[in-house]
Amino acid sequence: MVPGSMIAHASAEEAIAIARRTAHEEGWAWMEPVEAGLQPRFVFFGSLRWEVTSNASKRGMNVRVRIDPATGCVVAKHFLPR
Repeated sequence: MVPGSMIAHASAEEAIAIARRTAHEEGWAWMEPVEAGLQPRFVFFGSLRWEVTSNASKRGMNVRVRIDPATGCVVAKHFLPR
């Protein structure tokens, strides 16, 4: 899939690939295991966004990337060192 292309029906693997590429571009460590899921933009409502978290079973050294499924664009990216 081309970055920035429509991924409205993308699989979790495609969202993970975008997040992994984003972490690499930022120079952040990418560690397994990885969790990916569609989350609402707001707590109880709003459009869905992919949220991908690396090193998901541990606290610290996490990369968290949110992706707009309508555009495939990264809308938020964070590195959580601790």
